[in-house]
Amino acid sequence: MIIRKEVDVSRNQLFKAISLSLMEDYHQNTLTHLQPEQLREGLTYIKHYGKNNQHNVRVTVTAFEAPKKYAACFSSNRGLKQLSYRLEDLGHQKTAIVYEFEMISEDIFQKANQFLMQILLKKSLQKQTQAQLQALVNYAKTMV
Repeated sequence: MIIRKEVDVSRNQLFKAISLSLMEDYHQNTLTHLQPEQLREGLTYIKHYGKNNQHNVRVTVTAFEAPKKYAACFSSNRGLKQLSYRLEDLGHQKTAIVYEFEMISEDIFQKANQFLMQILLKKSLQKQTQAQLQALVNYAKTMV
């Protein structure tokens, strides 16, 4: 799935919001503070989630090119999820966010399930992703 959204926030401000969000998530899951200079491709940690943090996923930063691109891979027993944010400077405090998301399943049953779910939930996933992108923009605007 690829979604492009033009927003009225600078590319630098958006990338700063992504960076701070990553640092906060890293701290919540490792109880270790991450310094901005430690944000780089190859950074890996275990993220805990679920009702009582009973699930986990390995997060690996696969691209970190300030202020242009952030990408990560989430690996679990359900397969891989890859996402990326590419930020294109449009000038005058405007940016195009190009968000890409892909699921890579490991077995035939997961692939079939993923295919059906993508068909059935396509509109819902797009709407949810648009809301997440807007939340990122709102977060970036609070940091001015």
